[in-house]
Amino acid sequence: MNLYRPNWTCGRYHKSESNSYSLLYNLIEGMAYFFEDESANIIGSILDQERNVQISLESINETTGNQFTEDEVIEFFNELVSCGLLTDGILSPEIISNNRKIIGLQRKWNSLQIEKTVQERLPFHQEGAENAYMEILEKSNIPMAVMFELTYNCNEQCIHCFNPGAARNDLEISERNNRLELNLADYTRILDELKDLGVVKIILTGGDPFVKRNIWELIELIYQRDFALSIYTNGLKLVNRVNQLAQYYPLSVGLSVYSANNEIHDSITRVKGSLVKTLKVADELGDFGIPIDFKCPIMKHNATSYFTVADLSKKYGASAQFDVNLTDSLDGDTAISEQLQVGDELLEIILRDPNVPLYVGIEAPNYGNQERDMAHVFCGAGINILNVTPEGNLTPCNSYPTQFGNLKEKSLITILKESKQLQIVKNAIVHEYEQCGTNERCGYCNRCPGQSFIEHGTPFKSSSANCRISNVRMNLATKLKNGIDPLQGKSIEENIKSLNIETIRVTSKKTGRNYRNAEIIAHKS
Repeated sequence: MNLYRPNWTCGRYHKSESNSYSLLYNLIEGMAYFFEDESANIIGSILDQERNVQISLESINETTGNQFTEDEVIEFFNELVSCGLLTDGILSPEIISNNRKIIGLQRKWNSLQIEKTVQERLPFHQEGAENAYMEILEKSNIPMAVMFELTYNCNEQCIHCFNPGAARNDLEISERNNRLELNLADYTRILDELKDLGVVKIILTGGDPFVKRNIWELIELIYQRDFALSIYTNGLKLVNRVNQLAQYYPLSVGLSVYSANNEIHDSITRVKGSLVKTLKVADELGDFGIPIDFKCPIMKHNATSYFTVADLSKKYGASAQFDVNLTDSLDGDTAISEQLQVGDELLEIILRDPNVPLYVGIEAPNYGNQERDMAHVFCGAGINILNVTPEGNLTPCNSYPTQFGNLKEKSLITILKESKQLQIVKNAIVHEYEQCGTNERCGYCNRCPGQSFIEHGTPFKSSSANCRISNVRMNLATKLKNGIDPLQGKSIEENIKSLNIETIRVTSKKTGRNYRNAEIIAHKS
């Protein structure tokens, strides 16, 4: 039986005191598979094999303690072949390319033909292989994913960018490029540490990751270390280079798409022709069957057409990801929240859109009101995910800028063991946050400790942006329960067009706040 681990697989093996676990990806199909006990040990042995090198059944059985008969191993391997996790030969590039194209076409067809119900579109917690493995890692204090902000430099100039030093109009001067960024040697060492620790996934973002020098060498390093790779980009640097990226089988590519209207999208990026280029990349990604996300924050400048991104996503077989909660700049510039955030009346209409994660409606359990467990943490930042800034600072996530340590100065393991800031972030439960859980609106809140930190220098004070949105959601739910719907029987589009949405040139609102080096003080309410 001639079997091979194909180029489109990656994963991790984890052994605890009581059990063994493995996660194995079929990156062509975007599927993850979770294994336990003896089967996990076999997967661990498979992951030790080089890609496209014949696997020895005998050697794998030996490394797992000869626990299985030959027939049992063959039966298990046949199941892996049926899932595309092993192949019974080395496939030609032509066959692989054709298979990827078929998968891409299937995604587009499913997006156009299969209309999801409102309940299916709501952001309920989904159990799956990744979640199961993440829960195992969490018990061992291992993050599932690490995000690398490779650079704050970018070939777009988005008006809502929260990176430090970003300019939001043509009269402002960007201050994003004066940074001593990590080099390839730094990333090589850090990636080795992350693999040894057991981290599964790497997310590359920026700025735009493809303006980073040596980006392709970095992607090669990630691929060779069996990480699952996701990338957030505007796509401009990928025009006619998607075939190069496809060789590394990314788990997903998130593209910034703000409207199907060229003029509106380009007014946000401040780069003429940017939507055309981004969608060209989306088309090419689809040809390779690479999963695509269209990322669309909703603000005044695209409020009249944000919903067109949902239709656009169907055309390209992508997933539309909307966000109504804008984050202010990490350098204390409040222009984003003060000048771009939509007003309450418009927000109510947008929250009636089931494509928006904070949707309020009869289909959502209790109209979107969720009881908060006061003994739990708010989110997985610092627990299931960590972030590395361009300079090497380790933070909870890219919108939560408190620092645990610098990876140029200390190893990852040292920071994870010694950082008092990390322990505060990981152990802070809802009960310790001021006001949280004490107001009627709290059940409608999607609290972000990072936004509180940016606003106040501590995560424990309430974020005005989070409180505002929770109030709007609560009031909207009350209206709906009383038979009053802001849509008044009309579509989202018709209602939005009836409003006078004023957009202005975005100008800096420097407050002098800059909490990037601030330490969190443990808080007990």
